[in-house]
Amino acid sequence: MKRVTLGLLFFVGLPLAFISISGLGLQWLTPHLETLEVLAVETRSKIQSVYLTIFENERDVTQACTVGDTINVDAVKLAVDQELNMNKIPLEFADVNYNADKILSDPLNRVSEDFKISPDLRRRVAFWFDIYTRYSARFSVIHDIDRPWIIYKVVDVRPIYDEPINIFQKDIKERRAIANAEAAVRKALLALSRKRNLFSLSDEEAKYVELFKDIPGNKRAIFKKAAYNFRAQKGQKNFMRQGIAWSAKYINEMEAIFARYDLPVELVRLPLVESSFNEDATSKVGASGIWQFMHNTGKMYLKVNDTIDERNSPLKATEAAAQLMLSNFRILKTWPFAVTAYNHGAGGLIQASKKFQTQNLAEIIEKHHARSFGFASENFFSEFLAALHSEKYQEEIFGLIPKHEPLSAEDSVLKYNIRVGTLADLLGLTLEEIKLYNPDLKSRNVTMRTTLPQRYRIRLPTGRKTRLELYYQRADENRRSKRVASREG
Repeated sequence: MKRVTLGLLFFVGLPLAFISISGLGLQWLTPHLETLEVLAVETRSKIQSVYLTIFENERDVTQACTVGDTINVDAVKLAVDQELNMNKIPLEFADVNYNADKILSDPLNRVSEDFKISPDLRRRVAFWFDIYTRYSARFSVIHDIDRPWIIYKVVDVRPIYDEPINIFQKDIKERRAIANAEAAVRKALLALSRKRNLFSLSDEEAKYVELFKDIPGNKRAIFKKAAYNFRAQKGQKNFMRQGIAWSAKYINEMEAIFARYDLPVELVRLPLVESSFNEDATSKVGASGIWQFMHNTGKMYLKVNDTIDERNSPLKATEAAAQLMLSNFRILKTWPFAVTAYNHGAGGLIQASKKFQTQNLAEIIEKHHARSFGFASENFFSEFLAALHSEKYQEEIFGLIPKHEPLSAEDSVLKYNIRVGTLADLLGLTLEEIKLYNPDLKSRNVTMRTTLPQRYRIRLPTGRKTRLELYYQRADENRRSKRVASREG
């Protein structure tokens, strides 16, 4: 894998002064520098680290392409490709030539009965389905928080990204465009909250009155609350499409793991919501891997230490997710609750169910206003249903998606402690190849001198396991010979 080293000098008024690049990345990277978005910068006399991201999604999953001062060129290429593809969607939002309502009805029966969309969640799921299949990350949908299907404005910032300005200026203009749209929404809603009657309305005010016509209660109070109860959601179409492509690398093995636990295999689509199947996904609160396990939850099921973080192994984390999901279902008895508990925890749902005497998730969402049961928890199951239907009808929605080929691999359990360097020499692999097959080995901490522990389950290219077994056989014979010689001596 080609890698480049990025050195930067940072001065006021000089955002990019110097780039030193080794390897084959320079030729490709140079024409695309302006398409790279700098997400975070720590600096004194120089930038300590630069993270490149396509766009941070609503769940704050950062798709990092750098480690320290090293950039993975393949990851940068992917970021640039997605960056360029965002503007290819036509101005009428997207090339929508499918019937969303029909797909959500599952006309071809591709979704099991466990995950058919109930009428009381239909509008909420439909909102997220549009986010995943209609709008790319160049769109921000301004919507009500309690009723996401109430949409005030859709902000299209693609024209900004066609302007001949640098990425920093584009980002500033995008943020400003969204802020201006939010200000206009708030102004119109507050104006409605002050009206004694609903005559002589502007076109925008009339639109908002229509949106709230079925909401019972004092309309002035409703509009006043709504003025401070909305948010902007970035579109996720490009992430969903990419997530489906990445998922092909592991999806068959993941389904087999869930089937072993007698769980619905549809559940392995949950990483489309959590991480878009990005193996490098991390969150600001410490979640990691495609299943986005938090550190403490991960340690309940997985090995998490300075050398090994099995949250980052898609298959080991899938095993843990299956165990957690099975536990949730045994406790909560319904899949809407069990899936929601993956985000919120089972305890809070048990309390809410007892308080409101219901097993209906939509009713819990409507009545349960605890701070801990916020927007993410309220919408988690609906996001999953929307992602599941997006994936099941992917060809109707996205056309033919080029898929990532599954790795041809086999697992082996280490019989003894062994250094990575010894293992690499024995199997004819490089350090990078070992890490490619075993992403739970922390890149910065694992070197050829690192010792992997006994009973560590390692993933190897197909055919290499035999070499390792032969090594163990010879090692055992040598140990027996030494014990015999010791007794005879």
